[in-house]
Amino acid sequence: MGAGGVHAPADRPGRLPPRRGEDHPVVAGLAAVEAFDERYCRLRPEPDARVLLTTEHDGVRHPVGWQAGGPGRVLYDGLGHDVRSYESASRRDLLRREVTWLLGGRGRA
Repeated sequence: MGAGGVHAPADRPGRLPPRRGEDHPVVAGLAAVEAFDERYCRLRPEPDARVLLTTEHDGVRHPVGWQAGGPGRVLYDGLGHDVRSYESASRRDLLRREVTWLLGGRGRA
């Protein structure tokens, strides 16, 4: 699935946009996710992964959510480090879309 190079800035509010032009069912039509969370940076998804969500740190965009390549439905979501993350309606919407897609649906619940 990828990993490595983890750097996590302190918990803080943030805006995490879906990757520009991405039409994956989990993020299609999704506005930026607003969440108070720790966001891992410098993650390295596998080359065949499909990056769905990014964060910005020091002027650089970093992947924070992706679909793993290969067979099956596998997602990585680097958000949700504590309850404050889930206070955000857009964060809960993203999680609902992820679970719907993982269970075989189209992503939008």
